Amino acid sequence: MYDVTVTSHTKDVLIASIKGINSRDDVERLRNIELCVPRSSLPEADENEYYYEDLVGLKVTLADGSPYGTISGVHNFGAGDLVTIKLPDNKDELFPFTRATFPSVNIKEGIVVIEPPAIIAHD
Repeated sequence: MYDVTVTSHTKDVLIASIKGINSRDDVERLRNIELCVPRSSLPEADENEYYYEDLVGLKVTLADGSPYGTISGVHNFGAGDLVTIKLPDNKDELFPFTRATFPSVNIKEGIVVIEPPAIIAHD
């Protein structure tokens, strides 16, 4: 366990100090270590904001209530959030996590409504 203090931040970057880590060699020993924060230390998400962890496992339905699948992962590779949905046939589909694609997210009820984008076939 490390005692971490956030010294400054911007929209996308935190700058922190770790008690007892005082040199470049100390920092190098921490390379590739996964840092975790207790959930109780996180602020409540604002309206229409979600922690990835809260989305995984939610049931996905179409607007008419028919089942579509289950969210099995949320990713961001730099161009926005993507949601992986495990379909009933055990295949995965990947969708952008946008208001147009997911018009309703209800964490308490455990349901997300999807409006899958139309697929355009090319010759």
